[in-house]
Amino acid sequence: MRRVAVVVAVLLVVPLAGCGFQQSSPAAPDGQVTVTPAAVPTDAPTSTPDAADGIAPGVALSGAVDPVALAEAHREALLGASFTRETTRLIEGDETTLSRTDRTYEAAPYRVEFRYSQVQNVSREYPVRSFATRIDLYSNGSTTVARFEDDGAVSYRLAPTEQFSPIIVGITGNERVSALTSAFDFEVRDGPAPGTVLLVGETLKRPSALDPPTLTSGVRNATLTMLLTESGLVRSYRLVYDVTLDDRTLTVVETMQLSDIGRTRIERPPVVSTGRRERQRRRGRPGAEQTTLTRWRRSEREYREKRERCRSLTPCRGCALRRALRTRWWRVSRRRRSDARCRR
Repeated sequence: MRRVAVVVAVLLVVPLAGCGFQQSSPAAPDGQVTVTPAAVPTDAPTSTPDAADGIAPGVALSGAVDPVALAEAHREALLGASFTRETTRLIEGDETTLSRTDRTYEAAPYRVEFRYSQVQNVSREYPVRSFATRIDLYSNGSTTVARFEDDGAVSYRLAPTEQFSPIIVGITGNERVSALTSAFDFEVRDGPAPGTVLLVGETLKRPSALDPPTLTSGVRNATLTMLLTESGLVRSYRLVYDVTLDDRTLTVVETMQLSDIGRTRIERPPVVSTGRRERQRRRGRPGAEQTTLTRWRRSEREYREKRERCRSLTPCRGCALRRALRTRWWRVSRRRRSDARCRR
């Protein structure tokens, strides 16, 4: 009977141990079996950057980059400061520049007020161009006035800022930072100044993230050098790669530079007053397009001048309407008071 009991005990212990069952210690004098617990398996470490060994938000010493975390840190670093951001995109052929696009962003703290300008020079050999050779925008946070110039023709547009959201979203460049850092495998190097590092990417893994020019294909020979601070602010970058257009090899060079952080001052450009005069002229033209727009804040001097004009013999339409309503109210009120006296 004792032999049968020992066999049954062994059969019960083995299934409970599983694959991690280890050899038991010698049996106790009373015949019981002592089992050593197996080690609990742990997950293998991932390549996600860790804050403990990171050199910047989303960037590890090994070169692993979290694009979303780095882009968010870049945006947060510029949120409460004014800054100027300049970008240039060159498309070069055989010792000639086929297209050059320069963009300048000037933003106030929290981007309540900003200016944007874009200048594009395109060669006749290049088949793609923007709808305007020059674009100038100014926004006070609620309304944006824009000036478009193309082949000498100038037009103006005054509209709510929401209609220019594609430009507003790209003010800090955080979306571009996220796209570029997701396209390469990086190597971390020392920066030119204390507190800065260089991300050097020479292995391209997502060509579509570079946003190559229209009608081109075959992205290759891509390199990216990005300078950032320990807080995650991307101060500058340089992107170079080759593409093909109609069996012709073109080189694309894209650069970005941040400057005057905390020192940028937004000045209202002449396009604001010019755009307002153009809008007033169009509104007075028969058949002109009428658009409901947010009013610009008038200064105290403009308000006083308007009030003096309305006191003259030829008031504006709004003041004339208000006077007519007040006169009608006075007449009706006087008639009612007269009727009340007659009833007495």
